[in-house]
Amino acid sequence: MRLNKIPVCERLHLSAQVLPNQVYERYQRLFKPKIDYALRNEKARDSFGQKGRDPKQLGSALEKLFSGQDGVWKKNLMLAKLHNQWSLVVGEHIGSHTEVGSYRNGLLIIKADSPVWATQLTYMVPNLKKVIGKRLPGLPIDAIKITGPQTARKKYRGFHGRSQAGRNG
Repeated sequence: MRLNKIPVCERLHLSAQVLPNQVYERYQRLFKPKIDYALRNEKARDSFGQKGRDPKQLGSALEKLFSGQDGVWKKNLMLAKLHNQWSLVVGEHIGSHTEVGSYRNGLLIIKADSPVWATQLTYMVPNLKKVIGKRLPGLPIDAIKITGPQTARKKYRGFHGRSQAGRNG
């Protein structure tokens, strides 16, 4: 018996009256969000310029976004300012040997170009916190971590300094 010759109603074990209803309900569920979206757009066009559609609401939303204590963009803008004006914030001499690495949850990571500069800057961390706090008051800094240049580690294989004779003898 071939499946192609068996009616769909019998293959799905449904009556001939139930199958069209189920198909229609599935299509209705599929296209309902599109119809609702079209109605919502039509209402928006009809009420354009009417009371309750005041652009001040957008302005207040943007104000909350860019300003305020916990403004999303405020910290990002302050961090970008710190990146761009690093030499002005810490001084030309220190700025020429360091750069801002990253910032996350109040931890500022500063990259130094040599281990000597990394050591020197670790002694200057309290002063750096004060200076950055004065120059960029909107950027909360709880801690500063100084890192030196990252070098690739060599992977040693073999006997790690032992000679072949010493191992066997």
